[in-house]
Amino acid sequence: MGDKKSVIGQLECYLTGQSFPVHLQFAYAKAARGQGASVISDAILEDTILGVHQLFPDSLQKDIPEPNSEFVQTALKPYSKKRPKSGCWKVEDITELLQVVLISLAASVDKFRDIGGKVVDARTL
Repeated sequence: MGDKKSVIGQLECYLTGQSFPVHLQFAYAKAARGQGASVISDAILEDTILGVHQLFPDSLQKDIPEPNSEFVQTALKPYSKKRPKSGCWKVEDITELLQVVLISLAASVDKFRDIGGKVVDARTL
């Protein structure tokens, strides 16, 4: 596991804790408007990611900015093989896809800090 002082270390603790699955389920249900499906659109995936971000503990909300659509698509590009021909994502892959995006964000923040980037409260962006 990562260094607890790093953003990625804090995120890893959150992702392996008890809150993440509950937050994911809540955010997905809200994004999908309670409708179950075997595939999900980019919009539902992105809304789920933003929903989980809004439920982050304060320390993570402070450190990790909300991802925009371009960041999400770039982070998930290597996973495009998991995408059925319909262009949607399989719902059973949502946890993995969400973790990829969030870990990419946390790693970006840590890298930015490593190269001397000014640390700001992401909630003010």
